[in-house]
Amino acid sequence: MKKVNKGYIFIIIGVTLVSYQYLAKSQQYIVEQNKIKYTIQNGTDYLKKEIKDSYDMVLEIPIINLKKGIYQKDDERNNINQNVTIHQNSDYPDQEGSNVILMAHSGNGEKAYFNDLDQLNKDSLIKVYYHGKLYTYIINDYYQVEKTGTIELKHNQQKKTVTLITCSQKDKTKQLIYIGNLLDEINY
Repeated sequence: MKKVNKGYIFIIIGVTLVSYQYLAKSQQYIVEQNKIKYTIQNGTDYLKKEIKDSYDMVLEIPIINLKKGIYQKDDERNNINQNVTIHQNSDYPDQEGSNVILMAHSGNGEKAYFNDLDQLNKDSLIKVYYHGKLYTYIINDYYQVEKTGTIELKHNQQKKTVTLITCSQKDKTKQLIYIGNLLDEINY
């Protein structure tokens, strides 16, 4: 019987573990993309109620290559530690004078969906797919506030807006606020 070098066994185990992790992340990515596609294609309430694992809306920020589904306000997965979150006091895009307030972490983790938000500038586009309509917003203001746990938002009640909130990576005591006004609203 031949002796097997222990190093080869460790290499085989290591390659197996890395391959498993890669396949698991690939599967998660595919599931995420399918849920986003389903939400956009079937954005009607009665269909979403039948499919319990669908998103309520989809956020797309082309300049940072982000396309992420957002759960309903009362869904336990609507939390900042796992997803892009719609704030409990947020409106929905179809409401008159709405302010859609979305938050996410920035930083190094895989759940830091707003990590590159500081690349946005005036004229950056934000897209929200909601119930068969595409709402396109254009960033017209951004600013920083002290990180105190509460934020006073600038919102013109006469316009539909989207507000994006995350922590500053350059100054951990600040939060970044990006506000966009509705540019276009179309059925898709």
